[in-house]
Amino acid sequence: MKKGLFLFGALLSFYAATGQAWIQRTNLPAVGRHRATGIAIGNKGYIGLGHVNGTNVNIIYKDWWEYDPSSDSWTQRADYPVNAGNYGAIAFATATRGYVGGGATLNNEFHEYNPQTNTWNAIANCPASPTDQGSFVVNNKGYVILGNLMWEYDPVTDTWTSKQNAPVTFGTWCTGFSIGSSGYMKSGPWLYEYKPGTNQWLPRAAFPGAASNAQSAFVRNGKGYIVTGYVG
Repeated sequence: MKKGLFLFGALLSFYAATGQAWIQRTNLPAVGRHRATGIAIGNKGYIGLGHVNGTNVNIIYKDWWEYDPSSDSWTQRADYPVNAGNYGAIAFATATRGYVGGGATLNNEFHEYNPQTNTWNAIANCPASPTDQGSFVVNNKGYVILGNLMWEYDPVTDTWTSKQNAPVTFGTWCTGFSIGSSGYMKSGPWLYEYKPGTNQWLPRAAFPGAASNAQSAFVRNGKGYIVTGYVG
C-alpha cells in the first residue's frame, strides 16, 4: 500500500460499509502531498512521506502521522529515519508493526515501525528496489511486487524469499490488498488473487470501472474496496 494523500482504509473520509456513506473526518494537519505512504496497524492509521513538485522544486517529506478513529484525531509520530525523506515508497503492515521502504530515495532498503515504542529500525534489504508498486500482507508476512516478480518478507526471521512470478506484469502504481488467506493485486483492469498456501496466482473478475492506476484500496467485513485513481 502507498500513493496519494491517504491509503490506510478511509482516505480523508470514513466509509461506513453498512450504510454505504462517506463521512468527512478531521483533515491531516500537515502539508498535502502526493506519492505518500499509508498503512494501518491495529485500530490506528499511519501516513507520511511523499513529495510536492508542482513548482519545479522537489520538496520531499519524512513526517509520520497517526490517526485515531476513536477520537478522530491526528498525532505526529517519529519521522521516517531517512534525512532525505522519501516518496513512492512501498508499505505493508502486520498486526503489530509497519514496514516502509524502497521508493525514490532508498532503492532496496526497508525500515520497521514499532507504534508501541514510536521507533524505526532497519531490516534486511529487499532483493529488489521497488518504487510506486503494490504490496499486501497475509498471515503476518509481507508481499512486495515489482513487475511480475514477488518477494515474501518474514518478520520473525527477517528474511525475504522469492515467490511464484505473477502471470502478468503489474505496472507502476498498481494496488494491493488482502482478504483472509489471500492477497489481491490490481493493475489497470486486471485483478489477480495470490494464495500463499499453494504459491499460486489466479485470475479474478476484471475491474469494471475505468482502468485507472494509483488507486486506493481497503478491506471491510471480508470485502475489498478500490477507489479513486486516474487514467493516463
